[in-house]
Amino acid sequence: EKFGGCPPDDGPCLLSVPDHCMDDSQCPARMKCCYKSCFRQCVHKISVKPGSCPEDRLRCLSPIQHLCHTDSDCKGSARCCLGACGRDCRSPA
Repeated sequence: EKFGGCPPDDGPCLLSVPDHCMDDSQCPARMKCCYKSCFRQCVHKISVKPGSCPEDRLRCLSPIQHLCHTDSDCKGSARCCLGACGRDCRSPA
């Protein structure tokens, strides 16, 4: 397991494609094996902040809107978390 995180995968799953990798060891040095558009493939890793995103039990009634894309878009220790209505900056759990 390589240090770093996977970029967000907000894309729809349109067709079944076989995985291109099974774990990080099958990817070049600066890449990770991540889910992207419903299958695993080697992608450029991103830096992630410590802690995990809090669980969101809400149901969204408005259109999804992303206020951030990755942790680096958030100030201080806040993380970019996927909630019911899209991604936003939250204090880690």
